[in-house]
Amino acid sequence: MPIENKASGFFSDKESETIGQWATQLQGEVRIDLLPAGGGGALAEITAFGEALEGLVPGIKVRRDEEADVARPGLRLAPNLVFYAAPRGTELPVFLETITRLAAHAVPPFSSDQRRLIQAVDVPAQLELYVSPHCPFCPVMTRRLVDLALASTQLMVAVIDAGMFAAEAQSREIRSVPTLVLDDGLRWTGEAGLDEILPALGTRDPARLGPAVFRRMLESGAAFELAAMMARAGGVFPGFIDLLLHERWSVRLGAMVAAESLADEAPAVAATLAPVLMARYGEQGVAVRGDLLQVIGMVGTPELADAVAVMTREETHADVCEAAEEAVAALKEKSTGRG
Repeated sequence: MPIENKASGFFSDKESETIGQWATQLQGEVRIDLLPAGGGGALAEITAFGEALEGLVPGIKVRRDEEADVARPGLRLAPNLVFYAAPRGTELPVFLETITRLAAHAVPPFSSDQRRLIQAVDVPAQLELYVSPHCPFCPVMTRRLVDLALASTQLMVAVIDAGMFAAEAQSREIRSVPTLVLDDGLRWTGEAGLDEILPALGTRDPARLGPAVFRRMLESGAAFELAAMMARAGGVFPGFIDLLLHERWSVRLGAMVAAESLADEAPAVAATLAPVLMARYGEQGVAVRGDLLQVIGMVGTPELADAVAVMTREETHADVCEAAEEAVAALKEKSTGRG
């Protein structure tokens, strides 16, 4: 018998019955990562959902990922698939189906043309679907987005409860559900077919993509590919700069690797980074300032050596002072190399 006490007071009798019937088909243990970002009602409800689901289904294990760097709380089913919701109503069956499909490594039923378009996506895409548990049309879109997540790790899918995150939805002008947003730009309201969505994935301008897309590339080990993209484009992507300023060291490290690769492949393009980073230098904390100096030393031109020395002459932190000296020396050495 399932442990119903932990679920009582959260799931309705009908929802509990749906979960119980679904659980009989689940084989083995399934892990779900709880992303405990922020606090307040959203985190409390998502946590309660996870605990109730564990209570009804012994094979479900919900574990808090305290290291997750996300803006809102959610339930991560796969590295590229997160439900920022406590799925209820019309969304609950889709959530349960998704768990089953992931456990079975199900292959989505795409046509050959659709698979070709998916395989052609070489830049990670952020797909955010705003839904409601009371929406009769949302499950269709959710299933389509789950199919995309299952088909390619390049496609990062987030299913977001627009009511739970009402302030965010309002700020992004989400006026009805379902609404699908691609890379914080192009959007579809209502039911959108894959034949509408897939062509858009291959026609994006990388220079207009946000930091989340480039961060995904870095986390997947594609720092050199990102550098090559910027070299081919002949310019540094604005979203990439934010990663060099990120508070988390692991993110900055990946961006620094890409910056170094760009300096080797396209020095003139990389050099445009230095003035931008110098303009943002004073806003940063100690750790970020030290890393920025290292990047400036890698990508900057010799003419910046004196400017960097002036910019850092009031520094008092030993590590930053050392980084400043090394940056100035690296820039001056380039001048010697030219000669």
